[in-house]
Amino acid sequence: MSRGQEAVTERVDTTEFRVMSEVLSSSAWVVAVTGELDIATVPGLRDALTEATERGITEVVVDLSRVTFVDSVAVGAILRAKQRLGPTGRMAVVVPSQSYAGVIFDVVGVRSIVDVCEARAAAVARVTA
Repeated sequence: MSRGQEAVTERVDTTEFRVMSEVLSSSAWVVAVTGELDIATVPGLRDALTEATERGITEVVVDLSRVTFVDSVAVGAILRAKQRLGPTGRMAVVVPSQSYAGVIFDVVGVRSIVDVCEARAAAVARVTA
């Protein structure tokens, strides 16, 4: 590098955040999240979960199997959505046990409030049974 030139380091974020909602039936949805789920991205999840409850959905699977990071704000959004489902509503969250999200869910005690499953099929079976 010659004098006067500056080194430029480009950082590319390879973690693309996405939230996708899938209709399983007139009462059941899957909300799948990809990427980092934190204070900056949680509004996307919150909006999808709010839309589900506003449409009268009573069975929700939150698929976090492709989430690379989760913080307390995200956990709070999920627990709030569970509360909005009411006493007859069902929610299951897909969280691989060896993932970062799995560790956070264990530490916070989420498993005592919502069903946590290793795989999406198990979570769907749990809420639609």
